[in-house]
Amino acid sequence: MKKVLFLFVASVLMLGNLMAQNANYQRSSLCLLRLTSEDPITDDPALEEFVENAWKNYPFPDKYNNHIVEVNETKVAASDNTLMAWIKRINSGNVPTELAELKQAKDALTGGKAYRTELKTQTDEFIKREDIARKLVMKWFNIQKDGSANTELLLERSAFNMSSSDVATAASTARGAKGIADQFAEEMLNTTFVAFSMMNFYNSEPIAAALKEITIQLAPDNEMAKKAAIAGAEKLYEATKNGYTAMSTTLLYQLVWNDSIQAEFYKTWNGEKIDMDKFNALTFEMKFLGDDNCTSVLMKFGASQENAISTVSVRNLNKQFANLQKQYEVFRPVAPIICTNPLMADMGTKEGLKGGEKFEILTRIQDPKTGKLAYKSIGKVKVDKNGVWDNNYNMVDNKAEVAPSPTQSPEGKNGTVLSSNKKAMVGMVVRQIK
Repeated sequence: MKKVLFLFVASVLMLGNLMAQNANYQRSSLCLLRLTSEDPITDDPALEEFVENAWKNYPFPDKYNNHIVEVNETKVAASDNTLMAWIKRINSGNVPTELAELKQAKDALTGGKAYRTELKTQTDEFIKREDIARKLVMKWFNIQKDGSANTELLLERSAFNMSSSDVATAASTARGAKGIADQFAEEMLNTTFVAFSMMNFYNSEPIAAALKEITIQLAPDNEMAKKAAIAGAEKLYEATKNGYTAMSTTLLYQLVWNDSIQAEFYKTWNGEKIDMDKFNALTFEMKFLGDDNCTSVLMKFGASQENAISTVSVRNLNKQFANLQKQYEVFRPVAPIICTNPLMADMGTKEGLKGGEKFEILTRIQDPKTGKLAYKSIGKVKVDKNGVWDNNYNMVDNKAEVAPSPTQSPEGKNGTVLSSNKKAMVGMVVRQIK
């Protein structure tokens, strides 16, 4: 294993100058998997192909490395409490009347806690059945069935994480050299995520009408509360009754990886091949971080039904990733600084920016005590509300297009304007803070 580690470091040193010249930066890795069910994805058969294509054409989030792994189809088991099962029942005129069913229906139709909990249970079972965590690790080290493996992917992605001076400093001692290879694996695998998303598309009016009736029936038996519930239900109905509704639910998991797991993994690797019996005896796990539900109403299609469905679906998923990033710091991506006059970063509305958000400026340093490389905060900046780039995708002829930013760098790059900071330099990154 020592031979592998030092060959790894030598390769990094050779690539250091090349990588330092590029505007590359540390990305977490993400695997996107779509959840499906026995129910149709839409209640309008004529639109089924368009809804299918909306997922296929979804542009992968560019702030993450694509770490997709091959799996069998991720189907949710048949249930009477799925979203589309309730929609099918309501469309047939069978609106629930019993209290328990009223609560179940409202929860499913609004992407409530019970609905998301059931999806999580199904997803947990799938993760174990498909051994997703092991597949993620195998992809990182390109582990084949015969035990052959290499660090090429790890090298490719981690070499973007540091400048040549960082590499030279960290590799100046034997401990530092081994630390580079060890930390690359520890850091990169620990920021590997899997997002499971379920997407559905349905006619709005019958469901909006059913939700109005269900909300009224579930209102407290109190005149004032009942009156307020009716008013709220009527208002929601008017806002959501037209066109179609796109609902997506995304569950986020993180690969569990630390120095002790890594040490056990290295014991299976003799420097040439992985001992597959020992490797398969190890247990790898995924940690559930959280979920997000997003509903959008599409009032009209415009010139193209397919483009309209793709656009609303893409924006739903983008909103969910932005929400999950705000909730879970470990999942927050960093964005590279692309210009210092004005100070700009490669991010925008797709990342949930509206203006006024606070970010910290990060640079890479070597911890003198541990020899590990880490981000150090050297300042704070705010998003200029007049300089936010609308980088949400619009689907045009099945292709994702993005409008230019209101302000561009002298080289013509798009981005969002931040408040000035003299310490900021191109090559550094920013990360949102609360």
